[in-house]
Amino acid sequence: TARASVALRTLSSRFSTADGDAKPVSRAHQFDEERAAAYLRDKLSWIPAGAISFKQFTHGQSNPTFLVTLSDGRKLV
Repeated sequence: TARASVALRTLSSRFSTADGDAKPVSRAHQFDEERAAAYLRDKLSWIPAGAISFKQFTHGQSNPTFLVTLSDGRKLV
């Protein structure tokens, strides 16, 4: 939705961190990354074609937080 799109862009532009803080998704929080990528493309028309990768931040375990890297290099949280 447009609301989700704006929220993601706003959050990603305000969140500043080194990629070094993000690690492969932990076993406890694994999910179907292909399905998640398809969902994002379906709901957010501005996401470009190509690979989408997911990493997990090592902090925030009560609310796991993920780094999503788009094919054009943009990063979302």
